[in-house]
Amino acid sequence: MFALFSQNSLFILTVMLVGVLSYATVLQLRFDAEKVKMEAMKLQETLLQSDLSILRGVIKTQTAQQQIMVDEFDILAELNKANSQAKQTLSQELDQQIQLLDRLMEAENEQVYVWANEPIPMDISRVLEYASDCANIGLQLTSVCTAAQEYDSAVSDPLIFK
Repeated sequence: MFALFSQNSLFILTVMLVGVLSYATVLQLRFDAEKVKMEAMKLQETLLQSDLSILRGVIKTQTAQQQIMVDEFDILAELNKANSQAKQTLSQELDQQIQLLDRLMEAENEQVYVWANEPIPMDISRVLEYASDCANIGLQLTSVCTAAQEYDSAVSDPLIFK
Protein backbone atom coordinates (compact mmCIF):
# COMPACT_ATOMS: atom_id res chain seq x y z
CA MET A 1 0.00 0.00 0.00
CA PHE A 2 2.81 2.36 0.78
CA ALA A 3 4.26 1.41 -2.50
CA LEU A 4 1.41 3.08 -4.28
CA PHE A 5 2.40 6.44 -2.92
CA SER A 6 5.69 8.03 -3.44
CA GLN A 7 7.61 9.47 -0.61
CA ASN A 8 6.81 13.01 -1.69
CA SER A 9 3.13 12.40 -1.93
CA LEU A 10 3.19 10.69 1.44
CA PHE A 11 4.94 13.73 2.89
CA ILE A 12 2.38 16.06 1.30
CA LEU A 13 -0.46 13.90 2.57
CA THR A 14 1.04 13.92 6.08
CA VAL A 15 1.46 17.68 6.00
CA MET A 16 -2.11 18.07 4.80
CA LEU A 17 -3.37 15.72 7.51
CA VAL A 18 -1.43 17.66 10.17
CA GLY A 19 -2.83 20.90 8.71
CA VAL A 20 -6.41 19.58 8.79
CA LEU A 21 -5.98 18.29 12.35
CA SER A 22 -4.42 21.61 13.43
CA TYR A 23 -7.28 23.52 11.81
CA ALA A 24 -9.82 21.20 13.51
CA THR A 25 -8.05 21.76 16.84
CA VAL A 26 -8.12 25.54 16.33
CA LEU A 27 -11.83 25.36 15.48
CA GLN A 28 -12.51 23.24 18.55
CA LEU A 29 -10.60 25.72 20.73
CA ARG A 30 -12.56 28.62 19.22
CA PHE A 31 -15.80 26.71 19.79
CA ASP A 32 -14.85 26.03 23.43
CA ALA A 33 -13.88 29.69 23.94
CA GLU A 34 -17.22 30.86 22.48
CA LYS A 35 -19.02 28.33 24.67
CA VAL A 36 -17.26 29.74 27.77
CA LYS A 37 -18.14 33.30 26.66
CA MET A 38 -21.77 32.27 26.19
CA GLU A 39 -21.91 30.72 29.67
CA ALA A 40 -20.36 33.88 31.14
CA MET A 41 -22.94 35.98 29.30
CA LYS A 42 -25.77 33.77 30.63
CA LEU A 43 -24.41 34.22 34.15
CA GLN A 44 -24.16 37.97 33.58
CA GLU A 45 -27.74 38.01 32.27
CA THR A 46 -28.92 36.19 35.40
CA LEU A 47 -27.14 38.72 37.61
CA LEU A 48 -28.61 41.60 35.63
CA GLN A 49 -32.11 40.09 35.91
CA SER A 50 -31.59 39.80 39.66
CA ASP A 51 -30.45 43.44 39.84
CA LEU A 52 -33.45 44.47 37.74
CA SER A 53 -35.83 42.69 40.12
CA ILE A 54 -34.22 44.40 43.10
CA LEU A 55 -34.42 47.80 41.42
CA ARG A 56 -38.08 47.23 40.52
CA GLY A 57 -38.76 46.51 44.18
CA VAL A 58 -36.92 49.65 45.23
CA ILE A 59 -38.86 51.74 42.73
CA LYS A 60 -42.15 50.24 43.90
CA THR A 61 -41.27 51.01 47.53
CA GLN A 62 -40.18 54.55 46.71
CA THR A 63 -43.34 55.15 44.68
CA ALA A 64 -45.45 54.01 47.62
CA GLN A 65 -43.47 56.25 50.00
CA GLN A 66 -43.82 59.15 47.60
CA GLN A 67 -47.60 58.67 47.51
CA ILE A 68 -47.70 58.61 51.30
CA MET A 69 -45.71 61.86 51.38
CA VAL A 70 -48.06 63.45 48.82
CA ASP A 71 -51.06 62.40 50.92
CA GLU A 72 -49.43 63.79 54.07
CA PHE A 73 -48.64 67.03 52.23
CA ASP A 74 -52.30 67.34 51.20
CA ILE A 75 -53.42 66.75 54.80
CA LEU A 76 -50.94 69.31 56.10
CA ALA A 77 -52.06 71.82 53.49
CA GLU A 78 -55.67 71.34 54.59
CA LEU A 79 -54.69 71.68 58.26
CA ASN A 80 -52.71 74.84 57.53
CA LYS A 81 -55.65 76.28 55.62
CA ALA A 82 -58.04 75.44 58.48
CA ASN A 83 -55.56 76.89 60.99
CA SER A 84 -55.23 80.07 58.97
CA GLN A 85 -59.00 80.42 58.75
CA ALA A 86 -59.35 79.79 62.50
CA LYS A 87 -56.69 82.43 63.22
CA GLN A 88 -58.48 84.89 60.98
CA THR A 89 -61.81 84.17 62.68
CA LEU A 90 -60.25 84.54 66.13
CA SER A 91 -58.57 87.76 65.09
CA GLN A 92 -61.88 89.14 63.86
CA GLU A 93 -63.62 88.09 67.08
CA LEU A 94 -60.85 89.69 69.12
CA ASP A 95 -61.20 92.92 67.15
CA GLN A 96 -64.95 92.87 67.78
CA GLN A 97 -64.44 92.33 71.51
CA ILE A 98 -61.86 95.13 71.66
CA GLN A 99 -64.33 97.43 69.89
CA LEU A 100 -67.01 96.48 72.42
CA LEU A 101 -64.64 97.20 75.29
CA ASP A 102 -63.66 100.53 73.75
CA ARG A 103 -67.34 101.47 73.47
CA LEU A 104 -67.86 100.53 77.12
CA MET A 105 -64.88 102.65 78.14
CA GLU A 106 -66.30 105.61 76.23
CA ALA A 107 -69.95 105.04 77.15
CA GLU A 108 -72.23 108.05 77.38
CA ASN A 109 -74.18 106.51 80.21
CA GLU A 110 -72.46 107.70 83.39
CA GLN A 111 -73.01 104.46 85.33
CA VAL A 112 -71.59 102.31 82.50
CA TYR A 113 -68.68 104.72 82.07
CA VAL A 114 -67.81 104.62 85.78
CA TRP A 115 -68.22 100.84 85.95
CA ALA A 116 -66.09 100.24 82.81
CA ASN A 117 -63.28 102.58 83.90
CA GLU A 118 -63.16 101.57 87.55
CA PRO A 119 -60.23 99.33 88.39
CA ILE A 120 -61.03 95.73 89.19
CA PRO A 121 -60.35 94.78 92.81
CA MET A 122 -57.14 92.77 93.22
CA ASP A 123 -58.95 89.68 94.56
CA ILE A 124 -61.14 89.47 91.48
CA SER A 125 -58.17 90.24 89.25
CA ARG A 126 -56.21 87.35 90.79
CA VAL A 127 -59.13 84.94 90.40
CA LEU A 128 -59.57 85.89 86.75
CA GLU A 129 -55.84 85.73 86.08
CA TYR A 130 -55.59 82.31 87.74
CA ALA A 131 -58.58 81.07 85.73
CA SER A 132 -56.97 82.28 82.51
CA ASP A 133 -53.70 80.57 83.48
CA CYS A 134 -55.50 77.28 84.07
CA ALA A 135 -57.41 77.65 80.81
CA ASN A 136 -54.39 78.54 78.67
CA ILE A 137 -51.70 76.05 79.71
CA GLY A 138 -52.40 73.54 76.93
CA LEU A 139 -54.07 70.77 78.94
CA GLN A 140 -51.09 70.46 81.30
CA LEU A 141 -53.24 71.11 84.31
CA THR A 142 -51.89 71.40 87.82
CA SER A 143 -53.70 69.63 90.66
CA VAL A 144 -55.49 72.86 91.54
CA CYS A 145 -56.56 73.47 87.93
CA THR A 146 -57.73 69.86 87.51
CA ALA A 147 -60.48 70.29 90.06
CA ALA A 148 -61.94 73.15 88.06
CA GLN A 149 -61.23 71.84 84.56
CA GLU A 150 -64.91 71.25 83.79
CA TYR A 151 -65.63 74.92 84.28
CA ASP A 152 -62.62 76.60 82.73
CA SER A 153 -62.61 78.17 79.31
CA ALA A 154 -59.98 80.06 77.36
CA VAL A 155 -59.61 83.74 78.11
CA SER A 156 -58.73 85.69 75.01
CA ASP A 157 -56.14 87.95 76.64
CA PRO A 158 -55.16 87.37 80.28
CA LEU A 159 -53.28 90.69 80.30
CA ILE A 160 -56.63 92.54 80.29
CA PHE A 161 -56.92 91.86 84.01
CA LYS A 162 -53.60 93.30 85.06
